[in-house]
Amino acid sequence: MLRSMTGFGRSEGSVQGSRLTVEIKTVNHRFRDVSVKLPKGWGILEPAFRSTLEDKLIRGRVEIHVHVSSTEQAGKLTLDRERLKQYADVLSEINQVLHTNLTVEATDHLFQAGVIRESEALPGLSVMTKAVIPLFEEALEEAVEMRCSEGKALQQDLLINLGSLKNLRAETEQSFLESRKDVYSMLKRKLEQFLHGTGMEEQRVVQEAAVLAEKADISEELSRMASHISQFYETCVSGSPAGRRLEFILQEINRETNTIGSKSGSEFVGRQVVEMKDVLEKMREQVQNAE
Repeated sequence: MLRSMTGFGRSEGSVQGSRLTVEIKTVNHRFRDVSVKLPKGWGILEPAFRSTLEDKLIRGRVEIHVHVSSTEQAGKLTLDRERLKQYADVLSEINQVLHTNLTVEATDHLFQAGVIRESEALPGLSVMTKAVIPLFEEALEEAVEMRCSEGKALQQDLLINLGSLKNLRAETEQSFLESRKDVYSMLKRKLEQFLHGTGMEEQRVVQEAAVLAEKADISEELSRMASHISQFYETCVSGSPAGRRLEFILQEINRETNTIGSKSGSEFVGRQVVEMKDVLEKMREQVQNAE
């Protein structure tokens, strides 16, 4: 099944009082172009992200955003009771050794190193790394699922337009086959009128008319177009990333369409060519979003 290059995935989680959010957005691009935005100092994660993406996303612009925020508990002041008791014990021991009765104000104890601590705003990087990788994989899977869903709809639209193109080609071929003898007769008549009085032999006129009729023959172009349409269908339903190949096939179909329009003098075929080019333009826009 065809896959779109449009997708979005988001995953959230908590670790030691901090909130982690991973977002992945993908849009169409000729190649795979990855942009990773991480909190300061988290650059170590980027190679792992890129490595995981290689097998999951073949083409497209990929934007990865990792957000981290602390909870209300972060930065809270806490009293280290054990540390405070140690300072008091040390003071008591000093008094025993020196046979003194030194005293310290209670507030002085509070400003000793380590007695009052501020909770860490964020856990360490190693802890966060272990937490963010699974979230990244979840967000990526969600983005891939969306690309598959969008691709299914894209494939259906392409096949509908391909059916229209196939019908237009068949109608053009039928019209050409029915009018081929008439085209020869018309060219012969015009040549006779143009060369009247020049003394050219009838056999020469017939030969010239045959040459002109052959130049106006679009059977080869119609045959190649039928082959390209079959290739497009097979590629579209192959299940492999095929966006660039589909673009190339459409270019070939468009080339044959232009040639048919320039070679045929039929008014009906001219109208068919206009309709075929309209369908091809729609398909070209659709294929640009295929992976």
